[in-house]
Amino acid sequence: MQDFAKAIALEPDDTWVYTNRGDLHAVKRRYNEAIADFTKAIEVDATNVWAVNNRAWAHLNSGKANQALADANRALELSPDNPEFLNTRGHILEVLGRRRQAIADLRQAIAKDPTVGGSKAALKRLGALR
Repeated sequence: MQDFAKAIALEPDDTWVYTNRGDLHAVKRRYNEAIADFTKAIEVDATNVWAVNNRAWAHLNSGKANQALADANRALELSPDNPEFLNTRGHILEVLGRRRQAIADLRQAIAKDPTVGGSKAALKRLGALR
């Protein structure tokens, strides 16, 4: 973490430093810190779609599914054909109990990239794996 602090001191407007530190916080399950870093990354560059998507996951993992959905929708506005972002929204919709929409997003994600993380497992949980 000290290296990130040094990098931020040198380049306080580097969106990727905040994004990467947010990713590390998320891996360590420090979701509030992750959300704060992703938010700062988005403030620096509102088109940093990875920060938006990763904040969606951090919100979801911290029990804030509605906030997660807003971020997932924004990521898809910025990059509509990205299978990772369809996968993200599919998982969020599953948590929100919106089964049909979740299945549609997850199937679309797999159609674009059959290896996208967790989509097949989610479809299996939803009873929709073909």
